[in-house]
Amino acid sequence: MAGILTNKQGTLSYFRLGVLVSMIGLLAVLAGFVFWQLEHQARRSPFNVAVFPNAEEIRRDDNSATQRNIIFRVQAPPEDVVAFYQAELDRHLDQDPRDPLRGNTHTLCVRVPVAGEFTDYVPGDGTLPFYHRCGFDNAFFGSQQSTVVEIQPGVRADNLDIDNTGYTFIIYDQRWSR
Repeated sequence: MAGILTNKQGTLSYFRLGVLVSMIGLLAVLAGFVFWQLEHQARRSPFNVAVFPNAEEIRRDDNSATQRNIIFRVQAPPEDVVAFYQAELDRHLDQDPRDPLRGNTHTLCVRVPVAGEFTDYVPGDGTLPFYHRCGFDNAFFGSQQSTVVEIQPGVRADNLDIDNTGYTFIIYDQRWSR
């Protein structure tokens, strides 16, 4: 009995070999298309990042079908909140926090301004002295799925009789594909 790839004479059939290779190629293309569709479908919802422990959601704005903002408030120092989100970012990017090569704006939570306070900051007028920003990106071949976490210290606004000192605000800006 002749094998699948041999002809009646027992030699290799290039036609049968070509058909087999074409079928394998077609299956590979089909599997790639299915994989791409599944990955794209997975990015049609917000990229959820763990919320700092004991933070309470105080506002949620669904800006569009593919964007929302969520604001949390917690009684904790901004530095503790930043350390939590940096650990989450390290986990998301599968990076070692002890790696000396780690350290650009895409892999770290960034403080703005880098040192000190904004030049126009006046205690008690409601402006921010600084903030931190952490970017969680889960994009894939043109599909967008990201959450930017902004961490702000609570401030006073004396003219409005508001005092949020002692609180830290955590703002999620989430965007995803249709």
